[in-house]
Amino acid sequence: MENDKEKTITFKAWYICLTASLYPFYAFIQMNSLNVYGPHFIQQGSITLGELGILSASYIYADAIFLLPAGILLDKFSTRTLLLTCLSLSALGAALMAISQQFPVIECARIIAGIGHSFALLGCFHLVAQWFPARKQGFLIGLILTIALLGGLVAQSPSELLIERFGIHTVLWLNVILGLLIGVIIWIILPIKTTHSKTEMPTSQLWEGLKTAWCNSQNWLCGFYTCFLGLPLMLLGAVWGSTYLMTTKHLTALQASWITSSIFLGTIIGSSLVGWISDTLQLRRLPMVTGAIGCLVLLLVALFTHGLPVSLLIILFFLLSISASTQVLGFPTIAESNPTKNRSTAMGFSNVIIVGGTATFQLFFGALWASVELRKYAIITLLMALIISIILALLIKETLGNRTNSSFE
Repeated sequence: MENDKEKTITFKAWYICLTASLYPFYAFIQMNSLNVYGPHFIQQGSITLGELGILSASYIYADAIFLLPAGILLDKFSTRTLLLTCLSLSALGAALMAISQQFPVIECARIIAGIGHSFALLGCFHLVAQWFPARKQGFLIGLILTIALLGGLVAQSPSELLIERFGIHTVLWLNVILGLLIGVIIWIILPIKTTHSKTEMPTSQLWEGLKTAWCNSQNWLCGFYTCFLGLPLMLLGAVWGSTYLMTTKHLTALQASWITSSIFLGTIIGSSLVGWISDTLQLRRLPMVTGAIGCLVLLLVALFTHGLPVSLLIILFFLLSISASTQVLGFPTIAESNPTKNRSTAMGFSNVIIVGGTATFQLFFGALWASVELRKYAIITLLMALIISIILALLIKETLGNRTNSSFE
C-alpha cells in the first residue's frame, strides 16, 4: 500500500514538474528571440545596432537582479501563483513588443520579460526539490534545462521561417498567444497547493535565510563552478563562436554555424544525460570534476590544433558541450546543501552569481575580442576560467546520499 502511494505521488510529481517546465521553455524563447527579431527591427529603422546590444544586456541584468528576490518569494509564497504571475509578465513583455517596435517600448518589454525569466528555472527547481527524492533530482533538473534549451532552439530558425512566411508583426503576436496558452495549461494542471509539505518562511526569518545562504560555502562554490564551466557554451555557442571560427580557422559562415549548432545540440543532450549519470552513480562531485577536465582538454584540442576538418570540429565542440553540461549538477548540489525552508533563497543567491558573473564575463570577453592585439588574452582568460572550475569542483563537498530531499519524508 505504501509503495502504491509513493508511485502515485511520483506520477503526480512528474506531470507537475514537466508541466511547469513549459514556462522555462517559453522564457528561453523570449531570451533568444532578439537574435532573430533584432535584424528586422534594425532593417525597419526601429533600433540601431548599438541599441540592440543594450536590449540584450537589459534582459540579462533584469534577470540577474531579480533572481534573489525570486528565491525568497518561492520560499514564502505559492509556487503556482508565482509562476502564473511571472509568466504573465513574460507575455506582457512580448505584447509590448508586438504593440510597438520603438526602442523605449522594446527596452521596457525586455526588462519586464527579464524579470519574469528570473522565476522560470528557479520555480521548476523548487518543485523538483519538493516532489522528488535527491537520487532523482539530477536527471529531472537536466531534463527541465533540456526543455528550456529547446525553447532557445525554437527562437532561432523556426522563428525566422515564420517571419519570412507571415511577417514580424504576426510572429510577435503568436509569441504572446503562446505565452497565454502555456499559462492556461499551468493554471489547469498545477494544483493550488503544489506540495503537501511546503514550508512557509516567516518574514522575520528573511534576513536569517539570506545570511544562511551567504555563509554556506557550497552556494558560492557551486555558483562560480556553474558560471565558469558554462562560459564556453555562452561565449562560443551564443555570441563569439562563429566570429572566432571564421577568423582563426578561416571557415565560411555556413561552416561556422554548423559547429556552433553542434554546441547547442550537445548542451540539449548533455543536460539530461549528465543528470541521469549522476543519479545512477549516486555521485555529484566526481561527474562535476570529470566534466570540467574534459571540457578543458577538448577546448585546448579544438582551439590550438590547426588543419582540423569541419566534421572533426563539429564532433569536438559537440563533445565539449556535453562535458560542460555537468554545470547543471550545480543546481541539485545547491538544493541538497541547504535546509528545506531556505532552499530556493539559496538557489536564487547562487543564480545571481551564475547569471551576473556570466553577463560580466561576456562584456569583458567582448572588450578583449574587439581588439586584435588582445584577442589572445580573451582565449587565455576563457581557459583560466575552466581551470578555476576544476579547482572549484574539487572543493565542492559530495551531497548525494548525505540527506534525503523528498516530499515523502
